[in-house]
Amino acid sequence: MDSLPAPIWFDRECQETLSAGIQLVAIEREAETEPIMGRIRMDEQGKVWLSERDYLAWTGLSVLPGETLKTADGQWYLLSAIPHRVDACTMRLQLAAQLPRRHYTNQEPFNTVTLPNAVGGFVNLDTFAFQTQNQPVRLATQAGFSLSTLGGLWHSNHVFLREGSQRLNSQVRWDIASNMTALKVGDILNNSFGLSPNVRFGGLSWGSDFSQRPEVATYPLPSFRGEATLPSSAELYIDGQLRQSNRLSSGPYALDTQTGINGAGDIQVIVKDSLGRETRISQPFYTSPKLLRAGLRDYHIDIGRLREGFATQNDTYTSGFLSARLRQGTEDSGTWGIRADWQHQRESLQGEWLMSHARWGLFQTGWGLSHDNDLGWGQHALAGYEWLSQRGNIQIQGSVSSPEFIELGRDPGAVARSLRAQTGWRLTPNSSISLGWSDEQRRDRDSIRLTTASWHQSLNSDRQLYLSLIHSPSFGLNSSVGMSQRLNSSWQSDVQLTQRDPDGFGLQLNVSWQPQASAWSGRIASEVRQHELVNQANLQFLGDHGNIRMGLGDRNGVTSAQTSISTAFAWVPGNVFWSKPIPQGFLVVDTGMPQVTVYANNQPSGKTDRHGQRLLTDIWPYQTLPIRLGWEDLPMSLQLGEMESLVRPPRGIAALRLARSDPQYSEAWQALLSTGEPLPTGSSLSVHGETATLPSGLDGLIYVPARWRSQMLSVMLPDNRQCTIDTLPPGHSTGVLTCQLAQ
Repeated sequence: MDSLPAPIWFDRECQETLSAGIQLVAIEREAETEPIMGRIRMDEQGKVWLSERDYLAWTGLSVLPGETLKTADGQWYLLSAIPHRVDACTMRLQLAAQLPRRHYTNQEPFNTVTLPNAVGGFVNLDTFAFQTQNQPVRLATQAGFSLSTLGGLWHSNHVFLREGSQRLNSQVRWDIASNMTALKVGDILNNSFGLSPNVRFGGLSWGSDFSQRPEVATYPLPSFRGEATLPSSAELYIDGQLRQSNRLSSGPYALDTQTGINGAGDIQVIVKDSLGRETRISQPFYTSPKLLRAGLRDYHIDIGRLREGFATQNDTYTSGFLSARLRQGTEDSGTWGIRADWQHQRESLQGEWLMSHARWGLFQTGWGLSHDNDLGWGQHALAGYEWLSQRGNIQIQGSVSSPEFIELGRDPGAVARSLRAQTGWRLTPNSSISLGWSDEQRRDRDSIRLTTASWHQSLNSDRQLYLSLIHSPSFGLNSSVGMSQRLNSSWQSDVQLTQRDPDGFGLQLNVSWQPQASAWSGRIASEVRQHELVNQANLQFLGDHGNIRMGLGDRNGVTSAQTSISTAFAWVPGNVFWSKPIPQGFLVVDTGMPQVTVYANNQPSGKTDRHGQRLLTDIWPYQTLPIRLGWEDLPMSLQLGEMESLVRPPRGIAALRLARSDPQYSEAWQALLSTGEPLPTGSSLSVHGETATLPSGLDGLIYVPARWRSQMLSVMLPDNRQCTIDTLPPGHSTGVLTCQLAQ
């Protein structure tokens, strides 16, 4: 460790040293009551190195150190700017983190805040212009209007052409996070069931929406149950990769894995008790997001009129319907579901059952029964199988329907039978292959049969080879073989030899340009084929206020040009923002001061405007987002307010207020003991019996009310020694105070 003075709360009893290499340790910061798990790198000299993400998150510093270490595991940064200590006896890294409002030992744990919907709105605009040689310019604009008010999100999308305008869809949505449900009114695309198609309709939909609680596991995850006779430590591995480490007390325990696991694998638990005895237990598992975990229920109710001919001149609302569907997860019987649809003079009922096996994968069965006053009874059946692993996958699904079977969105008996099969395998760490086949026999139009095959080989990090084959009786064989080559950090090339029925062989050359940390990118492409020569050039700009795309093309001497401009305008009460396109919503961070750096996910997003606000558009509803401010941009009076927050934005628009100053603790001073050492962290200050709520901070910092000026301060050190500061100067300065130790 460096020569920085170690805070008094550091544990100094352990005399062991941690071995060199990557180590899994518990991270303890003074302001936290519970440690967090993380990985550090130790070198032969006992110095601590952190990854970029962990360095910024754990220390609270906004500037990375200059000393770096590049290894096969990534780039590491030397931990030297703040006091720290490695406790090898209990595998801990103790940090004196410089996090604002976390200087104090009595700070409460940092909790995630779900933000409510705020009043505001935004408009996305996308204007497209296209011209072919000797033809007039064609213009089109698509506009999306969104409004957040009354607890819901309202939006409407429109297309404007020279011939007139057309509404694409309009909807208002209310999310109810307490029970993970959502109510939608307007134009809706409902969820499919089994092999049923998605259906567009106008009306009302009420049902489950698990995205509002991303921390809730919606499908069964591998877990482990056991019992420890002594206090122990446990490490849980998934397919040989360490996923979590736990400290266990004696008695029964449960280890639950996190989301992100899919398919087949092995779970292994290594338990080491306080006597050093080690126990290893492993078991296979299979899980899939298609399943529902035990006790979870997914339901939807839709009512309205079917919409046909979407975005065409024949766009219209047709027959009315009512649809209800329910899926339920069970502990031993997998997941079952049922769906019922009602239309005028016709009804249908469908069911499905999914079951997984630890070694054999996922099995799916389904059935359907319908009745029409004119057609009579119809039947439908389906079956499917899935197996996924790190090395490969197999997916098979088939269905058969009688001519009388009806379902929403399709003509009666449209699909006679359907069979789909797909498999993909990793042959080596750098080589993979995939095969696919589908055959859909239809009664309402031509049947579809498709066979695909592809192969990919990575020669090194900059060069890849690939082969692709697609065959269909309707359009013949299309094939291509090519190689992509990264020329440098900005340029990449791609060469393909293609064969396409009935055009024969062709040669394609693509060169793309993407400089690092640049808003500009470009691409040049050329294709030579029998009786055809095509050249294209595209340039793209992605900026803070919008995107611009420009392209030129030439096909056999006929030139064309196209341009598109995308931008957005957002507003909240008292402020208007000009922004790049907003995908789903935005978050306004209000600091009350201009030119304050706002960090999102530990990355600088920019500075606040003259209103003291910063617009964040790259957010996802209900996903945890760490927000913090750059302490270097704020006076101490604001740094004593809330400087960071862990939030979950709603679907739509939200506002977050940070850096509210605390007028009672608006001054910071530097203080040293009469021995020359910094005033220890956690020292208690008082004047005439009135004790400051905030104890002293790190590196000799003290925080005192402005009314204490010209007063003598009594100080109680953490080791119960006492000292006094004779007089707090009447005017705030950068001078260093001296605390005289009592004799």
